[in-house]
Amino acid sequence: MIKNLNRYGEIDFKKNEGVFSIPLIRLKNDDVEVLEENYQNRIKEVGYVDTFLYANHMSLVRDRLQMSFDLSESVDFHHLQQLPFENKLNYFKTMVEIANVEGVLWEKNNFVVDLNEKRVKALLFDFKGFEIYKKDSALDGLKQILLLSLTKLNRILGKPKRADFIEQEEVVIRFAEDLLRSNSVEEISSLIEAYESEIEYENAKLEEEMLEQQKNKKFSQFRSKFNKTKKEPTAEEKMKMQLSATTEKDKPKKGLFDKLTSPKGMIGTIVAFGLVFLIYSVAINGTQAQDNEAGEVAQQEEKVKQQEQVIEAYRSYINGGEENINNAYGILEGIGYKNLSKEDKAILIDWLIEQKQFSKAVATDNEASYKVGAYLTTQENGLDELEKLKTSFEDNEVIAFDVASLKSQYQVVLDNKDIHYNERRAKKLVEAFAMNNQIDELRLFMDSIKKDDRDSYENLLTFNERYSATFTEKRKITDELDKLKVEVESLNKQIKSEKDDDKKKSLAKQRDEKNKEIEKINNRIKQITESIKE
Repeated sequence: MIKNLNRYGEIDFKKNEGVFSIPLIRLKNDDVEVLEENYQNRIKEVGYVDTFLYANHMSLVRDRLQMSFDLSESVDFHHLQQLPFENKLNYFKTMVEIANVEGVLWEKNNFVVDLNEKRVKALLFDFKGFEIYKKDSALDGLKQILLLSLTKLNRILGKPKRADFIEQEEVVIRFAEDLLRSNSVEEISSLIEAYESEIEYENAKLEEEMLEQQKNKKFSQFRSKFNKTKKEPTAEEKMKMQLSATTEKDKPKKGLFDKLTSPKGMIGTIVAFGLVFLIYSVAINGTQAQDNEAGEVAQQEEKVKQQEQVIEAYRSYINGGEENINNAYGILEGIGYKNLSKEDKAILIDWLIEQKQFSKAVATDNEASYKVGAYLTTQENGLDELEKLKTSFEDNEVIAFDVASLKSQYQVVLDNKDIHYNERRAKKLVEAFAMNNQIDELRLFMDSIKKDDRDSYENLLTFNERYSATFTEKRKITDELDKLKVEVESLNKQIKSEKDDDKKKSLAKQRDEKNKEIEKINNRIKQITESIKE
């Protein structure tokens, strides 16, 4: 992609390299060796600061000076425009550092985003023999570049209208107003710090509100995050953890404590405690009706019976063998899924997935679609299994999303986007929005779930920052590829119908050139695909 830079020059962003070139007649010195020495002296003068991406090669190509830059860890300025406002602020601080160095070229195409160092870097600056043709003060240049990152504009000729902004929230408009009123680079630096603190405070307050809303849930947010860091045990391992002991056969003689803590002892203890509780209730509430007392006894007995059944199911499963496994499931099914505890429900779903009973898992609990999809998308025959499920559960958005994401059906992915997002699904959604040229819509969707589904928002934010520019490039070159294929098909038809040999050769030459371009684009698409592999 070739873009104008420094009035008479141009920069070609290709693959992992940026190549800037400018006619020698536009330089004050046409000796490349002298220019290279002057460039190195200027780098020493500024103190090797991290605000620049330095050229790794300088050469003379025909009548032009050529400077090459390694962009393997960088993307163009467009990437910064795609980030949410709160994530731009840290990059803005690095641009203030650039403004503290004299002689920088303040043009949008002169800046790249270093994804590794999380900072904006400038490519060109003046040095002896090399002139910067767009001469802005650091203050004016910084204002323009910051405004460009906030708007859809390519140039800033006046005060941007609200409709020009990528994000039109009040905080963004306020920041732009304050930016325009700033009288120095130092004021802009303080402004960025102030807005960063404000957003941190608002996020902390939002987090506190979310925690307050969730405090009465059985599993706290802390435990959810803690569990994520641990390796998920298999259904069998979970059952073993639930099962506190095995049979007492061939075991050494146990003391009272051991007996009480063994499975049978625990069950006996539960019964004993239940009876004690009932006796206590009778003593305290002697005036209560006999039917209430009988109801409580029956309820306690039912709980003990259910616990015994669950333990028996776990024992049967762990013993292995098809008959025992079927017996274990039969017991739990007999108890009824809705009567199981949350942990037992999760174990049952995991067990069904391990037994490849995917349809039964989803039929038992629609939320199991998330686990089933997460498992099948990693399996060799996963797409076939998911398509079978899609036929059975036509209204299930999670299954529809996972099928579409594996088949690169981007519009179908977007049609089923109202789900929760783990890392894999977040990456696929970012890809779908980018490939449909709807990055602005992605940002709006993220804002809509930010408060109610923070985990999904964070996953989407991570992959939007990391891959939106890459996916956008893939979309553009894919469109170019489609056009070239149409052109080749048209040339083939012309060659077939053409009778003049010379014209035939000319058309064949054009077709071969198009096919070479197609090959280059296909290779680039392969590189992009490799870089974003899961």
